[in-house]
Amino acid sequence: MSPRLGQSKYFLGFWLELPRFKLANVRVQADRKTYEGPAFLVVIGNGQYYGGGMKISPRSYPGDAVLDVLVFKGPKSDSFTMIPKIYRGEHIPHDHVEEYRVKRELVIEADRPLPIESDGELLGTTPATVEILAQPIQMKL
Repeated sequence: MSPRLGQSKYFLGFWLELPRFKLANVRVQADRKTYEGPAFLVVIGNGQYYGGGMKISPRSYPGDAVLDVLVFKGPKSDSFTMIPKIYRGEHIPHDHVEEYRVKRELVIEADRPLPIESDGELLGTTPATVEILAQPIQMKL
């Protein structure tokens, strides 16, 4: 999409892709808890925001050594009511969203390869394993 669209390209891209998107059957192993079933989206949050200012993971904090995992179970029609709430970070708790906090390991499997993105970059596809290394990163700012 054109850079001239600014942050609205995320919003527009979502609505253009929604009609073609199909729910996947996933298995999410978050430490000792497991979710198996349909999923529209699986979000792994270390920070609260993504995609042009959406507060997708409002309970995430980068300094707590925990990943917040949200499994959006669908149906796709939830998008119409949830998108405004997601921008404000008011979409959870919700009956169609499973929440997990991961301190050690997260494993995601799906009935087909699903893209894994981080900060807009494609990293690969499922299956995926994420391990938490609870050590501070020293940075010079």
